[in-house]
Amino acid sequence: ILAINHSVDVLPFIRPSTRSTVLTGQPAGARIHRKSIAPKTTRLAGYSIPAEKLMSSGKYRIEVKLKSAMLPLNLVNAIKVAGFDYNMTPKEVARRIVYGYEPEIDALRYYSFKDEIQRQKITSNEKYRIPAMKRLKSKLAVVDEKKAKELIDRQCVKVFAEEIQRKRIAFIIENLNKISSRNKWRDSTNYRRIERSLALDPINSFEHLSTFIKKSFRGLQGDDELIYKRVLLALDKKERDKWLQFKFINIEELALVKNGLLIEKVAGHDVLFSESVTVTLD
Repeated sequence: ILAINHSVDVLPFIRPSTRSTVLTGQPAGARIHRKSIAPKTTRLAGYSIPAEKLMSSGKYRIEVKLKSAMLPLNLVNAIKVAGFDYNMTPKEVARRIVYGYEPEIDALRYYSFKDEIQRQKITSNEKYRIPAMKRLKSKLAVVDEKKAKELIDRQCVKVFAEEIQRKRIAFIIENLNKISSRNKWRDSTNYRRIERSLALDPINSFEHLSTFIKKSFRGLQGDDELIYKRVLLALDKKERDKWLQFKFINIEELALVKNGLLIEKVAGHDVLFSESVTVTLD
């Protein structure tokens, strides 16, 4: 793959195309990644699991996800001479792209702990370890001991992060219930759908709650407006230094949030297709 033609200067300069890109589906001065699946075609992939990794006969769940990333990793090397925004190095950009491809975005939360002792307090705590192992039950059956420990430790941190996020959500809901002029918002079909999503994934589904609140609570006045302003502070990560006054988070947890504990999915990476199938082995 080659990047779109650009100058060596950091400011991009792309000459106007002489033909319609609607017909070609790509800029004339670029090459696309030819490993994608062409329209109306199929591609088969084979995977195998060693028999000794299977616990016994019975039911197993297979989860398949087709993911789309913002760009192929080798493109970073092709365009690095022009530099990246926010003073990011090619290594930092590449690392974030890799984490977008893999389900191990949890690793970014894991490394929000700069103190190993502090991290071990979480990963060794049964409060987080038991639900983490329960979530990973099917995966732990087919990985070696070293990989299993890595998965469990990272999942413990995720469970811990979800606990903090749920306390944040509880604070928001508690204050919304105090707004007297909008007392039927919890009965809406849209909120009930969001509530179910938050129960499963309070971190990645939080943006849906934020959008719902900002659309549903406009035009408040008096005491209701003051309560709503508190809610807006709790919604906004940029205002996280003010979260301490609300007491749903302590100063150590806030430091972890600043380091990426509550990071959501990487922008530009989406699951295009997801399927779960249960198979029975005799």
